[in-house]
Amino acid sequence: MPITYGNVPWPPPECADPAPYYQEWGAWYRGDLGGLAAVYGGARRSPAAQQFFGSDTGTGRWPGAKNLISTFWHGKMPTPGQNTTRLHIPAAADVSKLSASMLYAEPPAFTVPNDEAARDRLEEILKKGGIYSVLQEQAEQASAFGGMFLRASVDVEISDTPLVDALIPDNAVPVWRRGILVAVTFWRKVHEDGAKIWRHLERHDVERGVGYVEHALYLGGYDKLGEKVPLEDGDDECQYLAQLVDSANRIPTGATKLDVVYQPNIRPHRLIRGTPLGRSDYQGAEGAMDGLDETWSSWMRDIRLAKGRMVVPQAYLMSGGAGGGAYFDLEQEVFQGINMMGGKDQGMQLSQVQFAIRVEEHERTCAGHWRTISQTAGLSRDAFGESEGGGERTAKEVGKHGERSTGTKQQKQGYQTPGLSRLAFVIQELDVAHLGGKYTPSPVEIEWPDNATVDPETQARTLQLLDAAKAVSTRTKVEMLHPDWDSEDIDAEIILIEGPKIEEPDLFGQDPGNPGDPVPFEDGDSTQPPEPAGTYGTA
Repeated sequence: MPITYGNVPWPPPECADPAPYYQEWGAWYRGDLGGLAAVYGGARRSPAAQQFFGSDTGTGRWPGAKNLISTFWHGKMPTPGQNTTRLHIPAAADVSKLSASMLYAEPPAFTVPNDEAARDRLEEILKKGGIYSVLQEQAEQASAFGGMFLRASVDVEISDTPLVDALIPDNAVPVWRRGILVAVTFWRKVHEDGAKIWRHLERHDVERGVGYVEHALYLGGYDKLGEKVPLEDGDDECQYLAQLVDSANRIPTGATKLDVVYQPNIRPHRLIRGTPLGRSDYQGAEGAMDGLDETWSSWMRDIRLAKGRMVVPQAYLMSGGAGGGAYFDLEQEVFQGINMMGGKDQGMQLSQVQFAIRVEEHERTCAGHWRTISQTAGLSRDAFGESEGGGERTAKEVGKHGERSTGTKQQKQGYQTPGLSRLAFVIQELDVAHLGGKYTPSPVEIEWPDNATVDPETQARTLQLLDAAKAVSTRTKVEMLHPDWDSEDIDAEIILIEGPKIEEPDLFGQDPGNPGDPVPFEDGDSTQPPEPAGTYGTA
C-alpha cells in the first residue's frame, strides 16, 4: 500500500516496543558512555531518550523499572565534587565482531543449479559489488541490534552491478506476514530548523507482482510527522529522487519480489513476545557488561590511588602568594632550617601513604564477567583466545571448548540462509531489468562451508598410531589428511612421499637372457623351474 501517513506521532506506535532496546544495545555497541548514562540515568535522559523511555519510569518498559535500572553503575550520578573516572571495555563490540567473523570469515557459496551463465554473472556481482563485505558488516551489526535489513538497488550512474547495503532497524517500520517481511518503510531526518523537522520516508512494497519504491518528504515537529511537502524541498538526495519518481512518487524496481530482506541475528527475541525481530547477543548480558566496566574502572582507580602520597605539616608547605594557595615540592633536594617549638621528640615529620593494588581480585572479577558475556552470546568460554587457566589456547582446547560457538554459528546460518536466497534472486531480477543481463533469474541455493573442524594434533596422533599398527596405507593416510582432494592430487602426494614406483620384471619361470621365453624343463617336468647353478651343492 502507498504511504498514507498524516500528521501522526512519529516514530509510529508500532516502533515503541523495540525502540528502547535499540537505543540501549546501540550505546553498548558504540561504547558511548554518554549514551549509556542517558539510557540508565532515569531523569537525566536526553530528550530523545525521554521520548522512548520516559523521564520518570526509568525505561518505559514496565512500572517501577527506574529503581531497578538505576542500580546500573553507568546510571549513577557521581557525588558532587568527586573525581569519578569511568572507563569502558568494548566487550559488546568484541562480541559482535567475533560473531560476524565466525559467520562470514569464509563466505557461503551462491549456486544457481543448471545455469552456468546465471551462476557466473551472480558471482561477478557479489565480488564487484562488494556484497560479501556488506554481508559481514550486517552480521556484526545484527549481533548488536538483533537483526538488519539488506536492501538491493540499482544506480547505473555509479555501478554496472546491483548494489546491496545494510540498514539498522531503528529507523524502519516493517510489515510482516507469517514472520516474513512483505513491506518496509525507512525514514531519516533530512533537516532540522528549530522546531521544524523534515523527514524522508522510503517505502518498499510489491503490488500485483510488481515491486516499487515510494518516496515522500514530510515537514513536522519533534514528535509529529507533519504534512507532506514536495521532494524538491529536501536535500540533494531528495532532489535527485524527484527526477526519477513517477506521478505517484514511485520508482518501479523491475523485480517481482520485495527488494529488501530482514536478516535476524537469532530468535526468539525473549523480551517482545511473538515478534519476528531477532535477538541481540547482548540480551541478558547488560548487567555483566556494566559490571565489567565498573570493575575495570575500580582497578584503574587502585592504580591511580597507589601513586605515592606525602602527608606533610602545614609549615612545610610553600606559599604561592596571595590567593595562590600553598604547595609542597617533592623534587626539592635541599630544605632550609625551620624554627619550631617543642622538644626533640615533638618534631614535625613527613609520612608516606601508599595504597595497595588489588590485582588478583580485579582480574578474577573481570574474567568472571567476560565468561558471562561470552556464554550469554552463545560463545564458548574461551572464545576470545584464552583458556580457563590463562594463556593461549592449544589446538586440543579449541576442539574441546568450541562446541558452543559452533552450535551458535549453525543456528545463525540457518536464519541467514532464507534471506540470502531471496536477496540473490532479486539481484538477478534487477540485473536483467536494468543492466542488460542475458539470462533468466533462477532460484539460488546457499551452501555454507563445512562447520566441522578437526584438531590437527589429534589427527596426527591418530595417523601415527594407525601407521605403527600397519593398519593403514599411504593412500588412506593422505585421504584422511586431505578429504577435499581428488584422486590426481592424492596420487601426486603419494609420489612425493614414497618416490616414483619402479617396475621390476618377474623372472620366475623365464630365461634371464630372454625374459620373454620360458626355460625348457628337463625330464618332462613342466611344473618345476630349473635349480639355479651354484646352489644346493651343485657346481
